Amino acid sequence: MRYLKFKSSKTSKLKSMVLRIKKKKYAKKCKEIYISKKKNILITGLEAAGKSKELGKIINKKEELFKNKKHLLLNAKDSFSTWYNTNITTKDINKMLEAIEDEEEKEELEKNLKKPHVKEFTLINRAENAIIFIDDIDMLQGKKLEMVKNIIRVAYIVIATAKEETAVNKTIMFLLKKKGVTTVELSTESSYDATNMLFVVFIVAMLISGQYELAMLVMAGRYLTKGMK
Repeated sequence: MRYLKFKSSKTSKLKSMVLRIKKKKYAKKCKEIYISKKKNILITGLEAAGKSKELGKIINKKEELFKNKKHLLLNAKDSFSTWYNTNITTKDINKMLEAIEDEEEKEELEKNLKKPHVKEFTLINRAENAIIFIDDIDMLQGKKLEMVKNIIRVAYIVIATAKEETAVNKTIMFLLKKKGVTTVELSTESSYDATNMLFVVFIVAMLISGQYELAMLVMAGRYLTKGMK
């Protein structure tokens, strides 16, 4: 069993991030590995392994973990409008405009404040030296993928989730490794438990509907597959 824990420090007001490893769920002894908060962090694991939950724990504790750091919250499955509405305010747009020295460029942006490319420019500007939280980074495609590449290039660090490291876009992994990345691999125990529960519900549903022979065939196939592994 693997999960994140946050510990108070004797030398700093900020908390430390620790990966706890237990051989069994209720074991008293556990191994602790301290995770650097100056490197990128990639949380990996199968479906239902708890990746989003662990990422959420870090987000909830961000003020206790990092000192005076702005942040962005991105989910690969969300729309661009959700990204913009979650992370950009009018203050951010004004700050972005103030930083532009070219008057013609500034005037052009002011005329198109509601256009997607202006919001994209503002989001990337806000990402500079920020902590970027990305759920399902391995699911990024198309324009979102290209935007996140630009965001990572200017970010302080990235803390993201993915099924596995090899599922992440190669350019993004290169950018993460360039600064250094710690991969936190979660236990698959909860994932297997959830899969087994869904299988049981599926079989029960077939039995209730009178599909006895089909249920027996599915169960036989399941156990045969397990035996081959």
